[in-house]
Amino acid sequence: MIKLENDYIELKELDFNYIMDMFEYSSDERVGKFSGFIPHQTKEEALDMMSMLKDKNEVWGIYHKQDKKLIGTIGVHSGGKHPIHKIEVNGMGFELNPKYWGKGIMSMACDLALEHFFLELGGEVIYANHFDFNIRSKRFITKYGMEFEGHWYSKSKQFDNSIYKMTKDNFINNRKNTSRN
Repeated sequence: MIKLENDYIELKELDFNYIMDMFEYSSDERVGKFSGFIPHQTKEEALDMMSMLKDKNEVWGIYHKQDKKLIGTIGVHSGGKHPIHKIEVNGMGFELNPKYWGKGIMSMACDLALEHFFLELGGEVIYANHFDFNIRSKRFITKYGMEFEGHWYSKSKQFDNSIYKMTKDNFINNRKNTSRN
């Protein structure tokens, strides 16, 4: 995976040397509940998740430079099915250690990942979704500038979900209108 960075964070390949950092946040019920997995009870469960994410080669670790710590993940995934339109789409997903919530870290991570997706890989549209009870993700996704597409019920997760999209043009225009670029 290509390494992406700014002054505060690095997006780079997940590294097993940071498994205890992943376990720190993956064992927190606020992360698991909102990300669709049961909070990890053991380091081995976090290791299994990291192995699975590494195998997909679509997920970066979010590393905090000053703290020298893995604090979350962000991925851009290809070939998923849009839950409403039933077409193949590119999607993104993310999770962050709650100790770093509200500090602008996820905006920085999205800026790096989406700049790579849209401007370097030539992507045109990306989708993100959240469980409807995840108000924090809803607030972030809408504040980031993604457009609401609709609701659907996930039979496998047994929750209502919302899906949003961002086009390349929206991403470029949002960057022009914010101080994040």
